[in-house]
Amino acid sequence: MRNELHLFSKRNREEKVKKYFSFFLIFIIFSLSLSAENMSVSFESYDMPGWYIGIRNEDAILIQLYTDIDKEYSTFTIVPGLDDEKHISIQAATDPNFYLREQNQTIKLHEHSIWMHYDMGATFKKEKGLADKKNRDLVSFRTWKFPEFFIRHKNGKLSVEVSDGSELFEKNTTFIIRPPNWDGKNRVSKERTGEKSFSSSRTASFAVFTFYIALVIIALIIVKINLRKKIKSTNNSLNQVKELSHEVIDYSFHQ
Repeated sequence: MRNELHLFSKRNREEKVKKYFSFFLIFIIFSLSLSAENMSVSFESYDMPGWYIGIRNEDAILIQLYTDIDKEYSTFTIVPGLDDEKHISIQAATDPNFYLREQNQTIKLHEHSIWMHYDMGATFKKEKGLADKKNRDLVSFRTWKFPEFFIRHKNGKLSVEVSDGSELFEKNTTFIIRPPNWDGKNRVSKERTGEKSFSSSRTASFAVFTFYIALVIIALIIVKINLRKKIKSTNNSLNQVKELSHEVIDYSFHQ
């Protein structure tokens, strides 16, 4: 009877440990995925090597990297979708409050607004590149507002169009994910947001990441304390059962 009680208690503790471990493993992965979403990249044209998605005034166009400003304006931060966090929004690395969005079937860079259609127009579904779906570095962007439309370049400008099934369309809508052209330091252009820069956005992302890690550590400590208490309580209950069994055995023997 003692061995059975001991095995039952041990098995119960192991199941609880596995349950807590699984829960916090999922939590850690989720936290890391949130921080990973906020990553800076540049998008090179698939069929026009050396040309990147960039900004001129408020228009999204294809540009080449002749100056430091070109590098700044061709660097973006991928963040959770403003209208649906399962998808993405594309934030200007130089201006954290500015996003690429669809307007009248063109792609613009606009400051974030509480206008009801802004978040929907600035949310995109990232998919495998239409020109080569086996290459993980290639992406195409379907608009969340109008799911049948894709972002494409045409005559040097970015617009949204429905696929015509042609090879040209697939190439025009495919982009290569590249490391950021700008590292967030020594910003040249300040005309839109003064002293705001990518470094402040990166610091905010790091702060969010640190916050989640701190939560995980605190949660693990709490679990460890509660687990110790439950183990102690289980041991006390086990000792009581043992004492009771001894009393029953002694009583039976004397009878």
